[in-house]
Amino acid sequence: MARKARPVHRSAGRRLGAVGIALLSEMRVLRDIGNRSLSADLAVAAGALDAGLSGSSINLRANLRTARAHHASAAALAELHVDAARLAEAQQRTAGIAEELSAEFDD
Repeated sequence: MARKARPVHRSAGRRLGAVGIALLSEMRVLRDIGNRSLSADLAVAAGALDAGLSGSSINLRANLRTARAHHASAAALAELHVDAARLAEAQQRTAGIAEELSAEFDD
């Protein structure tokens, strides 16, 4: 007997990714403020956010593969694709911010 797949909207990876994407906008604001006293802390936070978004992206893509293998609906697959693309874009932006902030400490 086949098990029913969990609804796509309940994926922990998707929820964590959404939180990470929300934090990206906060990261941008803090970077734009440019408080030099917090630059190192912000660089570390950006690296951690980058890692978190990367992990969520991997989990979401694994969920997408599983959904395909279990013949999920076209709508569910499309929704996962959109979320995966958003996560990948946010992760790339976060990685760029982390690199930019980290480079401030290169001598």
